[in-house]
Amino acid sequence: MIRRFFIVLMLIFSHAAIADEAADKAEFQKLYAQFNDLYANSKDLDPIIAVAEKVYELGQQVYGKDHMNTAVVTYNLASLYSEKGEKTQNGELSVKASRLYNDYFKILDDNDVPKDNTYINQYLQYIKTLAFDDRSRSIHATANKVIGFAKDANYNDAEMASLEFNVGLLLFKNTDYQKSKSHFERASELFETAYGPDNYNVGEAEFWVAKLDMGTNSNSRAETHFLKALDIFKKNPEKSKKLTENTHAFLVAIYEEMDRSQEATLHCKAIAEERPKDFDQFIKPLYRKKPIYPAQQARTGNSGEVLLEFDVDTDGFTRNVRVIESSSKNFESASIKAAEGYRYAPSIQNGELVVTKGARVLIKYRLYKSR
Repeated sequence: MIRRFFIVLMLIFSHAAIADEAADKAEFQKLYAQFNDLYANSKDLDPIIAVAEKVYELGQQVYGKDHMNTAVVTYNLASLYSEKGEKTQNGELSVKASRLYNDYFKILDDNDVPKDNTYINQYLQYIKTLAFDDRSRSIHATANKVIGFAKDANYNDAEMASLEFNVGLLLFKNTDYQKSKSHFERASELFETAYGPDNYNVGEAEFWVAKLDMGTNSNSRAETHFLKALDIFKKNPEKSKKLTENTHAFLVAIYEEMDRSQEATLHCKAIAEERPKDFDQFIKPLYRKKPIYPAQQARTGNSGEVLLEFDVDTDGFTRNVRVIESSSKNFESASIKAAEGYRYAPSIQNGELVVTKGARVLIKYRLYKSR
């Protein structure tokens, strides 16, 4: 992110007009040189931001609020606020970034800057910050604007597919899941048109469509998209290792929800074969449902926890579930029943599936009061 706006600054401020003898422009040059030095040598964003703030304030004074040089220092500071806000989960910085980005694009539009690839990529950075700004309009409406810019710029299918995919990710992060799904669906279609049906990008878009279908309990549709993604990932193994593993895991959960344990077993074993690793006593399940809170304990507001130990057979089922410790016997039966339905990737030794002995899980029961 920093390198992108640094290059823009170099392009604009290397112009001879910068070398003005006026004191304020000399000060501007000095601050900008300081910014360059910090950019090259500091790993800490804070000192870079401190100088960028001074450059921004002085830039408005020297060039006016509508000048293109002011636009650049505005984008500079917005990008820094955005980067630090994202790293530190600081919503206030993200709001500052959003409002500076808005000022930046207003200057560009007032100066009739073409809405080209650079403009569009920068606009995506702006959209990322909108979720934190109460004054912003619908993020989806703003996202549709950038899709319109791309169409006007005659993006080809591959470029448009990538843009649709990135917009889908932005909307997903903003929990706008249904609209996010529509962008992933368009991305999948466009990637397939641009690159063919076996391209990795098609599989990645299908994975996200499936994940969103799963989130609305549309398990049959999710299964179809996950299986299509999985087939593509198998044809692109070098790129797809992590997504392949995640796809198998989601399919385990889907098939268990659909009472198709035999098909879930195939994917439990596939994960074991693709991800052989040393035994971890607190191995994470691929599928589990929350235990049923004992009615009497729920009525009285009692909390509790139960530590269970069990074996995992070569099909990924739990066996011999037993209680190791518990805060109350009242929670033990529900815990055992829950763990008996868990699914795991079995262990592999010397290339063979083996029974995992002594796996454990801690099940906690808590009631939370609504405010």
